[in-house]
Amino acid sequence: MKVDGKSKVVKWIESKRLVADNKGEGLSAQIVKTFAAEGVGSRLDWDIEYPIPGALLDKLAEPFTRRKSSLIKVENLAFN
Repeated sequence: MKVDGKSKVVKWIESKRLVADNKGEGLSAQIVKTFAAEGVGSRLDWDIEYPIPGALLDKLAEPFTRRKSSLIKVENLAFN
């Protein structure tokens, strides 16, 4: 899913950590990137924290709730 928006760096520790707040199209998120030396290379840990709006959860759950509802109707017909 693509979401257009803006990102603002709110904390930067050079070569160690970047924290960015992101906002766009009804969603917001905070992204934390942590950098560390590892062997001959680097390690990047990426954490994203965002609240999921209720309307989006409803939309994502719709196919499952529709299937469950259909199954209940079939079961009820089978027992009648």
